[in-house]
Amino acid sequence: MSHSLIASNPFSEIYEQYAEDAAFFWILRNNIMHQPHYLPSDVKELEHRIHNQIQGLYTAPDLAWEICKDALRFEQGGEAFTATFVAFHSEDPQKIQVVIESAAINENMFKGVVSALSWFAPNIALPWIRKLLKSKDIEHKYLALTYISQTRTQPGQYLATLLKREDCQQHSRLYARCLRLIGELKLHDLAPFLHQAHANDNEDVRFWAAWSQVMLGDKTALDTLAGFTQNTAYQNTASDVLVRAADAPQSKRFISQLAKDPASHRQAIKACAALGDPQSIDWLIGIMAQTPLAKLAGEAFEHITGIHIEHHNLHIDADAVESLGLENIDDEDLALDEDENLLWPNVEKIKAVWQQQRHQYTQGQRYFYGAALSQASLEKHIQNSTQRRRHWAATELALMNKTLPLKNTKAKQL
Repeated sequence: MSHSLIASNPFSEIYEQYAEDAAFFWILRNNIMHQPHYLPSDVKELEHRIHNQIQGLYTAPDLAWEICKDALRFEQGGEAFTATFVAFHSEDPQKIQVVIESAAINENMFKGVVSALSWFAPNIALPWIRKLLKSKDIEHKYLALTYISQTRTQPGQYLATLLKREDCQQHSRLYARCLRLIGELKLHDLAPFLHQAHANDNEDVRFWAAWSQVMLGDKTALDTLAGFTQNTAYQNTASDVLVRAADAPQSKRFISQLAKDPASHRQAIKACAALGDPQSIDWLIGIMAQTPLAKLAGEAFEHITGIHIEHHNLHIDADAVESLGLENIDDEDLALDEDENLLWPNVEKIKAVWQQQRHQYTQGQRYFYGAALSQASLEKHIQNSTQRRRHWAATELALMNKTLPLKNTKAKQL
């Protein structure tokens, strides 16, 4: 049926292109969420492009649905995202059911469906979210809870009810998401559920229980969180929150231990940036001479001092990078996209600038891009800075204020 409708329509290629472009632009947007060089305006521009393709699909809803439904066979997030928009626009329960069920196929599909749901106006999404929460299917509940997490919607009594249910506690992914939501939304009345989760056998459950406790201001969970800093699945999030939440001596001890082991230098550099103490600048400059980690150390220098490497021409230009063969230097432990959009720092220039300006910084004080931590400065970064910096600022602000929910820096800008 679908193939015949697509084949018989003379405009099918146009609508196939709309669907492909919407899926592609969504993937692009998904990939830049933690990049160091994309601003909210860049995200908004991509969202406009996605919106335009979706609007094009809406002009032939039946054909668009058949094309999008057919594309679900690729089992990719972008196709699931686009199909979800078209299904909900149709208001056809059968089509909506198709995309909801597709979320259970794999993690990519799940992300696409829940992303689309979070883009809808609440009056469109929430009636379905309530149905999913009441469903007997545990995967439906998980989809609904992830929507609530991404949109920072207040869950009312649903969350407490779920946390008391044995089937919820036995479904580790759902249980972990419930516990994570407590910290994201600062639901202090549900804190006892976090303590109960420490005895759980599942690592994901224990991690998010400890993470949420720290987000609520309970520093007794820092030792538990520290236990996850050597676990590759959790170490970035665990280290980042640990260093920002702990007192200075504990954070410095943690960083010192990492710095002793060259294999942990990547993690130590990130931890120095999170702490924001200019005491680490000389060590970071030394690391800049070790080329595999130079760009990350440069980013940490900028994170602490606020001295912008590009604006002050403190980097090696593209021609020099090529002539020195730096573009071929690779850190085998490096996630492909973590450093690639950072600049190569010019170590000698940075040394000179630091000698000139170091007197402006107080060792032992925490800085976030050259400014002392404050709610106003962090909120400004959340509004206007690059994606990676927005994420760090949101984490810092949520830790600073025990009642302020954690801002979702991946949320739609439009």
